[in-house]
Amino acid sequence: MDRIGKVIGDVIARCKYEGVVVSDTLAAFVCRTIVQENTNVFSLEGEIDAAGITQLTEKSVDMLLQKDSPSLETIKMQLDFDLCYVKYEEEVEKAQTLKDKKVTNLHRSIVALQPSGTGDFETLTTLYRQIFTLLMVHANADKANDRNIEREVAAALESVFPRIGLKSFVSMSPEDKKFQLKELANIVGGIRLFNREIGKGGAGITLSLDTIRENVKSISQLVSQEVEEVNQTCTDYTEVLLHIHHYNVQVTGGPVNVKRWQEELNNKRQFLSYMQSLHEDIDVSSEKIQRLIATFENELNTLKSLVGSRSSLPKGQVYPVFEALSKAWEELGLEHQLLLARSRSIKALMEFKDSYTRTLAQQSEWILKAKRAGMPPQEEWFEHSEPDNQIFALSTATNAIQKDSGEATEGNFYKAANNNLYVEGTVSESGPVRMSVDSTPEFMQLPLEYQGYCPWTIVQRGGLLLPGDPSLGVIQYHNAYHVFVNEHALNDFMANPDKYIAAVHAYVVHKPELIYLLRLQESFPETSMASLMKLLNNKTQVHPLLAPHAVLKVDASTSTPVHFVEKNIDVNYEWNEWSLRRRALRVANLRNCKTVSAQTTLSNFRANNETQVWLPQDNTTQTGHDKGTNPTKTVTYFAGLRGIPEGYKTSKYAEEKENDDGKTDEDEKCDSQQPAILSFTFDL
Repeated sequence: MDRIGKVIGDVIARCKYEGVVVSDTLAAFVCRTIVQENTNVFSLEGEIDAAGITQLTEKSVDMLLQKDSPSLETIKMQLDFDLCYVKYEEEVEKAQTLKDKKVTNLHRSIVALQPSGTGDFETLTTLYRQIFTLLMVHANADKANDRNIEREVAAALESVFPRIGLKSFVSMSPEDKKFQLKELANIVGGIRLFNREIGKGGAGITLSLDTIRENVKSISQLVSQEVEEVNQTCTDYTEVLLHIHHYNVQVTGGPVNVKRWQEELNNKRQFLSYMQSLHEDIDVSSEKIQRLIATFENELNTLKSLVGSRSSLPKGQVYPVFEALSKAWEELGLEHQLLLARSRSIKALMEFKDSYTRTLAQQSEWILKAKRAGMPPQEEWFEHSEPDNQIFALSTATNAIQKDSGEATEGNFYKAANNNLYVEGTVSESGPVRMSVDSTPEFMQLPLEYQGYCPWTIVQRGGLLLPGDPSLGVIQYHNAYHVFVNEHALNDFMANPDKYIAAVHAYVVHKPELIYLLRLQESFPETSMASLMKLLNNKTQVHPLLAPHAVLKVDASTSTPVHFVEKNIDVNYEWNEWSLRRRALRVANLRNCKTVSAQTTLSNFRANNETQVWLPQDNTTQTGHDKGTNPTKTVTYFAGLRGIPEGYKTSKYAEEKENDDGKTDEDEKCDSQQPAILSFTFDL
């Protein structure tokens, strides 16, 4: 392990001695690719002797010291771009995360600060200062030490949240306090933005809409021009190489020049792939920025129409607009930072645009000759040329080496993404399926294998990268989708897909710059960017590219009996004497049993007859029945209401009673003139 770790240091030191600065990531990547290419010589699974380490170091140094090599420049571009792209975007995210962490800590401290009463002025003053610090952090001015910013933030704070409001603030719940603090920060930020617009403030806000628009325009134009230029360069290279392969044109310098041109084309295609990826990101970012600018200007115009020349406005009417203005500006600033990070990635990528000398200039005679000859019809490509079987031979030799060495680890370079490679004499169980535009609704969203390049031309034309034509159909094989340049290439692949996939992987091992270009990181996990990033983040560990693979250990056991015992068990065997006697009696009785049957006149008609009749209906009757009660009716009559009738005679008992009450004559006279009222009650 220490020896392998020493290889990287030796490679870097020797390259530095030769005047070439090499990063540890690049050195480890090159070492790993050399090991993959020479698995019969080097094996990181076991101990490497001193001679093997020396040979590995020399091969790595020789590759890294190549002058004017498109392949090496492609590898450098791939590693540098991926690291820079992640690095610059992580810087933006890290700055935003740090700010959010500061705001969260201030929220926590403000919420936790609770005065003992309304007279605790010291605690209230500390609370107000922390709120002011929160606003300074929100304004990205906590380390600026600018008195103008502090005065402006303090004035806005006193206007929105005066000290008298602390009494109601401390009585709120923690969730309400955090919500109020967020609203306060946005409102103060919106006030400062509005003051800058009307020319009465905005200290420390250096970014303007004009600057954002200018940056968006310049970056978009730059990346568009580069994409167009490199696309034209790739077209020129493709036309020349297609002209040579199609017509079997003899080139001065032989296959060496053709190989060089293909390496230059691979470099340009990788450059174009990265530039197109940045172009897509910048287009998405530009659209979002334009939308945020429109929102910001709309809120700003709303504020201008509301405020006008008035000195005071209702809070419920103007504060929501200030808050929306601040949120739009914050999102706009973050998106602008991401745009600038991508522009730095473009600058890092531009360093590899002319990192080697082009042997096929723009006005080269070969380009002019190819343009004069014109592009042959796509269905006739390579009809007049013989296939290049070197890659097939390379794949066969690789399989033979692996078979002889008995190595079948996951690190072997011929391992495909789905672990299905061609072995001569075998046929895959699940064959390829041809998918057309009409039969596949999500046809345009299919993830194409090898980034859309034709595997047939890679194998049959010595590694020539030509984009496939999806209109011919997409071949689905083992959850991978392949496209081809013409019908002939498609049919050859469908006849034996495993053979072509194995050949592509065998070729990529000897051309490591194609691992990222064809997006085969899953097939070569040791060379993935995740492993390289892990190395940069933890330098004390052994590099994963050179570390031995984890050995899979399992517990297994087998058990074989020494003496096999045959079990001849008769399930009908009976040993009980009485059971045997019962069985003998049953058998003896069977000798006297007969089966007798007869049919008589009466039994002739005893058949199972079935009839079906209508069941009687449920009959019901309904008879009326009247019931009632006759309660006693009580009637009360009053008599004598109209006076005493004529000839009325009183009872003698009544007269005697009247004489005994001691009344005077006058009283008796009055009583005789008054009517007598009687009540009678009858039960009817």
